[in-house]
Amino acid sequence: IFGAVAAPLIALLAVPLVRITYGEDFSAAASSLVWIGLGLWPFVVNSARKVGLYAEGRERGAVMFSAIALAIQVVACAALIPRFGAPGAALAIAAGEAAMWWPLRNYARARS
Repeated sequence: IFGAVAAPLIALLAVPLVRITYGEDFSAAASSLVWIGLGLWPFVVNSARKVGLYAEGRERGAVMFSAIALAIQVVACAALIPRFGAPGAALAIAAGEAAMWWPLRNYARARS
């Protein structure tokens, strides 16, 4: 519940959060925080689903989806960081989690 509430708040309030916390000099970091906020929701949901898979004895599936998300994140980081820096890295992490959300959902619902 906390993640569901925090994710949109972090994304929506990124600029004032960064300015209040770190000062005006760091306001450019707000775009990274927006992407982290947007990626928080699929990260929390995916993590909960993977814990459920572990509890069911379906570790192989949980690890497989983690590996695929990591591969997506590595490729996205390689493509985005040189051009966009930290916001590109945050976007890459969000993209990897978001890309796995639907396939992991379907896999978790299927019974082995």
